[in-house]
This record gives sequence, C-alpha cells and structure tokens, in this order.
Amino acid sequence: MLSVFPHLNERLRIAQLCKGIGLAIDSIRHLFKGEPLSFTGKLHSREHNQSFNVQDAKLQLFKESKNSDRLKLTINGKNIIDWFKEQFGKFRHSMRQPIQPRQKKGRGI
Repeated sequence: MLSVFPHLNERLRIAQLCKGIGLAIDSIRHLFKGEPLSFTGKLHSREHNQSFNVQDAKLQLFKESKNSDRLKLTINGKNIIDWFKEQFGKFRHSMRQPIQPRQKKGRGI
C-alpha cells in the first residue's frame, strides 16, 4: 500500500501530531495545502503533559532539509518540538521561587 502512496505514512504521522497538540481537522487540512495557519489558543505537549497558550502564532509544514520525504511542523519558524521544550523551560523557570536566606532567630529573654 505504501508503494502506491509513498508519502501517506509521513502525512499520517504529521496528522496525528497535529491532532495530539490540539489542532482541529480543518486546521490540519489547511496546513497540508501548504499554507501557513494563524493560530491563537492552546497547544498541548504530550511529552511535557502541559498546555501552552499561543497568541497569533504562525504554524506551517515544511519538508525537512536533510530528508525531503519527511515533514516538520513549525511554529513561528521554529520546530514544534523545540518550541515546546522552550515553553516548558520558561514555565519551569517561572515556577521556581528564589530561596530566601534564613534569618537567625534570637533566643529571647
């Protein structure tokens, strides 16, 4: 079957990725037409088990430079996997609270 439709497996992989991050079927179809998709909403990373807010992001599919049979999904020009790692890093950094030095307590009277 794959010899008749050689790019079908790769398109299914990308479609599952898009569905997994929370894109609607119409949005996925739009991406497969080769057109950029303007997106505002939440994208979910299964790897980080976290959803991230997105405002006016540009999603687009490109052929990989090293292997033209493979596709990559980008957000604002960055690979979606790298983008999720970056967003998760920012989230973790914002959750860290600085450690305050302990103050010495007086013994009292």
